[in-house]
Amino acid sequence: MKRSYKLLLKTLLIAVFICSSANLSAQTLDKFSSDSIAFFNEMEDYLSNARKEGKDFMKQFKVVWYGGYFSDTQREGVYD
Repeated sequence: MKRSYKLLLKTLLIAVFICSSANLSAQTLDKFSSDSIAFFNEMEDYLSNARKEGKDFMKQFKVVWYGGYFSDTQREGVYD
């Protein structure tokens, strides 16, 4: 359990870092959707266009996002 918490925390920190340091040249997204699937797709598009490493990160994040690591309450916090 402790290992999965560390993985979750590490993944979130990486996501925050990538999002905060992204240099967008095409479109910007004001707010991500609060629908789980739409959120993931928007995040994937955003990171894949913003950073070279975005696609690789999203492959790892997909396992965490859909793997039951987040409760509904935690997901709501991510959406905000």
